[in-house]
Amino acid sequence: MRQGTNGQANLVYFRHKVNWTKYAKIWIKPIELWMSDNPKSPMNKVSPENRQKLIELFHTALFNKLSNNYTIVEKDGPDVLIIHAAITDFMRSKPVIGGISAIYVPFKLLSLVKQTLQGTAIGVGSVTIEAELLDGETNDRLAAVLDARSGTLAICSKFTTTFGDIEKSFQWWAERLETRLAEEKASQTESKTGL
Repeated sequence: MRQGTNGQANLVYFRHKVNWTKYAKIWIKPIELWMSDNPKSPMNKVSPENRQKLIELFHTALFNKLSNNYTIVEKDGPDVLIIHAAITDFMRSKPVIGGISAIYVPFKLLSLVKQTLQGTAIGVGSVTIEAELLDGETNDRLAAVLDARSGTLAICSKFTTTFGDIEKSFQWWAERLETRLAEEKASQTESKTGL
């Protein structure tokens, strides 16, 4: 894996010489949620119902975006691209604190320090995922990603749930995956036609 650049995920891997144009179908394997070894992790304190909600939010974001250009299937096979993804860490947003930090300067300064040190602001949700793309016939790894995203106060203010920022991150990943796959297919089509 290598460091992502220009709006890519933190760590990315794309295998060379993959015929991306052959994949017309996608199987989104059941999203996994990995519990943390750290007893202080927010992941370990979330109810089973909310864990399921996170899984459903991620699956829905992928399904809604990728079904625009692919047939979504429920098993592997020829011309199937498998998405195997897991939520590995998260922190829920806290809208009340987020609202306060938008008003009071001392909280804004504290938030700036936290964002500098940890990459996220007070009152803003964050989530970490790992995912791999596999060939539906050979199970060979074609691509992999590890990324962490955190929301913003602007994003947070648009949602009434504590998972609003996290849901936005799932949507961002789904959009980015759709775009990257389209770019890979377009570059192969151009090279075949000599454009």
